[in-house]
Amino acid sequence: MRRSALPPLSPSAPRFRTGPLGLLARALLKLHGWRIVGRFPDEPKLVLVGFPHTSNWDGYFGVLFVLGLGLKVKLMIKHTALEGPFGGFMRWLGFVAVDRTRPVGVVGQIAEKFAGHERFWLGITPEGTRKGAAEIKTGFHRIARAANVPLLPVCIDFRNRCIRLLPVFETSEHPEEDVDRLLRRCVGLAWPRHVERLSAPMRRAMTREGELVVPPPEDR
Repeated sequence: MRRSALPPLSPSAPRFRTGPLGLLARALLKLHGWRIVGRFPDEPKLVLVGFPHTSNWDGYFGVLFVLGLGLKVKLMIKHTALEGPFGGFMRWLGFVAVDRTRPVGVVGQIAEKFAGHERFWLGITPEGTRKGAAEIKTGFHRIARAANVPLLPVCIDFRNRCIRLLPVFETSEHPEEDVDRLLRRCVGLAWPRHVERLSAPMRRAMTREGELVVPPPEDR
């Protein structure tokens, strides 16, 4: 029997109504043959971190899953981007404004958002670029520490056409060590659309004996 592409949301996960867009997203996921592997944690607040990020297709499938599930995941965007005619629609999708000129900084602003909501999931791609970043940005770690929330590591696997939910991750006072631990968790579970665009830290973590560790094929 074919497994469901969309597991149930946990009781504490933030939700929103997606209507016809949700139906369209679920139809497209079925057409593409993509699914989610794993369970959603029962956490009202967390930072979702996605690895690896090498293509616009990462975001495409991420949006389809969010709409298909009705899962409210917030995404940071420059505050001026929400001032135009599409501002209301972008807010509905989950975009939250950050103003880099404010004295509290981006981390402080997002920490305020966490404090002001009973349920708040923030999505970030720590590699920050689709073109082979030299390092992993640790802003996601500072946000999680400031808001006192856990991380939800998420791996995208284009080989098996799935997004994998890993166990929640509690941060420590050592961001570089935490990043290494997060990347190691993805080994054998993640595969990029463009191997040549892997970030340097992700490539190091995924390499064993000079070869990238490829996720084994799975029964569908």
